[in-house]
Amino acid sequence: MEPMEIRANFKQATVKGGTAVLQLEILTSDASAFPILKLSAANVDAETGEVYEVITDEARMIGDGE
Repeated sequence: MEPMEIRANFKQATVKGGTAVLQLEILTSDASAFPILKLSAANVDAETGEVYEVITDEARMIGDGE
């Protein structure tokens, strides 16, 4: 994979049991935000930048379910 560069604001770090979790904030108006969000397994609407939950209800995925 080719390296990517994004502009991000560091928000917080949590350290637990030898593992650090870093939280960063990036603007979805930056076109390079979407490839990195996809790598992080976030579901992001490319037009609005809205992060949404995965639809796991098969009826909603296939048919007209609500």
